Amino acid sequence: MKHLSLLLLLLLACGLRPPTASAQTYLQAGDVLLLGYNAQDPDDFAFTPLVNLEAGTQLKFTDNGWQPTGGFRLTEGICTYTAHLNYSKQTH
Repeated sequence: MKHLSLLLLLLLACGLRPPTASAQTYLQAGDVLLLGYNAQDPDDFAFTPLVNLEAGTQLKFTDNGWQPTGGFRLTEGICTYTAHLNYSKQTH
């Protein structure tokens, strides 16, 4: 029991804490309008949200093609955008 208490104290001293919930917007099909993209290196994209985005929301864009058997090919990259602020719809 003494070792368990010491271990818990050590973990707390190292900054271990329970995970905190981070706000994010749960997106559905049609919530983001893709305005343009460049699939050649360097990959790039432009979009506008059609819903409010909370800070911490992540959007992932890819130019991986869809396979006839289902699922995306894995030969291209994925661009990730993270909203660092709260954005109102159609303002980004």
